[in-house]
Amino acid sequence: MYIASGGKRRDSWAGVAIYRAAKKAISYQVIHMNDLRVFNDQVLHGDHFLCAWERQKDLFVGSLLSLLRINPEILDMMPSLDDLISVVHFGITPDGGEETGERVIRGRIPGIEDDDILLFWGGVIIN
Repeated sequence: MYIASGGKRRDSWAGVAIYRAAKKAISYQVIHMNDLRVFNDQVLHGDHFLCAWERQKDLFVGSLLSLLRINPEILDMMPSLDDLISVVHFGITPDGGEETGERVIRGRIPGIEDDDILLFWGGVIIN
């Protein structure tokens, strides 16, 4: 990008940076609006929702309220909303938990020894 200054043309990196920042902000807004549309569509059409903790349940309750899926009649029928949203905890306790029952992987599957470290990944990596 060139800017005229005193009759001379000079390269303006500031102008390029501003243009790129504006373009990136617009693309983030488009991505956000699409994600919000998809989430709202799922909340509008879902019959039952699973969440991992109470705070996530609050997110679903707020979303359901804003999309008019929860109203006073529904709250009268099921005040806790357990028939609509279930909290299913996963993971381990903060103190690390304790072993219970028999082992199902370590020492039982060929190539995985008793002292091997196991990592279970239940998600994705996104940019």
